[in-house]
Amino acid sequence: DSLYGAGEDSLAAAGYRAALAQAPAGWAAYPRAIDALLFALSNSGQDAAILDVAKDALPRVKRTPTWASAASYGLSSAAALPELEREL
Repeated sequence: DSLYGAGEDSLAAAGYRAALAQAPAGWAAYPRAIDALLFALSNSGQDAAILDVAKDALPRVKRTPTWASAASYGLSSAAALPELEREL
């Protein structure tokens, strides 16, 4: 969070990815970490990475506000990518 607060979005995204990779199954902070990761990726212009995160996260965050957020980020990023790069 400190990198995110300092405007180091690319580094923050790497930190959130590391935290998610080490998180146990059913981690209560998973939705918040996904939201933060998607925001950091968006702020650093990483549309392809957003698509990957959204695609993986959507099934895990059904019926939560994070589902809406991940879907929105994914759709926005898909629209921003050239047609051949879209996979969502």
